[in-house]
Amino acid sequence: MGRFLGFLILLGALAFGAAYVGSPWLSFHQIGEAARAHDQDRLEALVDYPAVREGMKHEVDSGPTKLSRTMAGVGFAPVQAVGKLGAMHGDRKIKKLISAQALADLVEGDASYAYLTADRVRITVTRASRSPAGFVLERHGLFGWKLVKLELPGEKVAPAN
Repeated sequence: MGRFLGFLILLGALAFGAAYVGSPWLSFHQIGEAARAHDQDRLEALVDYPAVREGMKHEVDSGPTKLSRTMAGVGFAPVQAVGKLGAMHGDRKIKKLISAQALADLVEGDASYAYLTADRVRITVTRASRSPAGFVLERHGLFGWKLVKLELPGEKVAPAN
């Protein structure tokens, strides 16, 4: 009976370890399914939209839009108005890039993943017709993960190996 109990404990530990290590892959798969189904409620649970938007502001904004975002904080009303218009333009562009349709397109391809830390994983998706896209997921709870950063094709995406 002692050996059988030891075997069960070892089997349980191995299953726990596999689930712990493989859980980001499952979350990424769920993001793809939700994006293809245009299931916004599921995407809200799997994507930290504020974090993704904030990260993308620095990556997709053009020079004038970056300047406009800076101008939005200036105390002079006409300058603030121009700044807010530029920021709105940048925000619209970001909203398109993280829509369900855009995410559904980005998750298609060959994916590989690598742990950056114990609580952060980068999944790199490559497809022959474009440069790789990167998805950085962060652990939320023991087995839960959320997308916190999106690295678009054409940006510098670190290899997942």
